[in-house]
Amino acid sequence: MSVDTILSLSTEVVPPKKFEVDGVEYDLLGLEHLSEDEEARATAAFMRFGRLLGRLENSTNDRESQKIARALRTRRIELITQLTTLPLEVAEKLPLSGQTRLFRAIQEETGQEALSDLDDEDIGTS
Repeated sequence: MSVDTILSLSTEVVPPKKFEVDGVEYDLLGLEHLSEDEEARATAAFMRFGRLLGRLENSTNDRESQKIARALRTRRIELITQLTTLPLEVAEKLPLSGQTRLFRAIQEETGQEALSDLDDEDIGTS
């Protein structure tokens, strides 16, 4: 890079990071690994997740809070299966702590820091 160059980019996409569940290796995908439509769906899912967290925080009704918590779990699993190669049936079997750790790794990989200050209990609400 010359002295005048302030940015150097590449069209090559780095291979996805790997993680294991029960000794089986899967890919942790970044947004760059997704098609345009998949990227839009994932971005929208992150936004819906954030809105649901806000609703849960402000909810004063136990029944409504439980309904929102179920929706958060659904969104969390949706994002896990969109941004990894982990099959749905395996993602659903992960204990809450495993889902939360994987969700945080996905946030980091995709640059979704807006949700990174949340407590594990918030992300893991189920």
